[in-house]
Amino acid sequence: MQSDCDHLPGRVIVAHPFNPVYLLPLVELVGGEATQSGQIDRAHALYQELEMRPLVVKREIEGHIADRLMEALWREALHLVNDGVATTEEIDAAVVYGCGLRWSLMAPS
Repeated sequence: MQSDCDHLPGRVIVAHPFNPVYLLPLVELVGGEATQSGQIDRAHALYQELEMRPLVVKREIEGHIADRLMEALWREALHLVNDGVATTEEIDAAVVYGCGLRWSLMAPS
């Protein structure tokens, strides 16, 4: 995006909020090679004022951190169903009544 920006490419950052925004306060922030010093800090402060939880990503990657973590869980669930270990209903119950409840209180670590 910065390479296509004729004016002030150093002010370009990516801010990726998660939907629905009124329930999920996470917003991932990442700058590009031309991002000027302080732009990420300004965006971080702005999103905190909006009572969101900004996460500064150290460098550009394919996808987003939270999406990649959710994809890993989804991929493992598909393998468990495909390998005949559990049904989709059992996988759903494992997330809803197991790790989902734990993560809502303590996070995965």
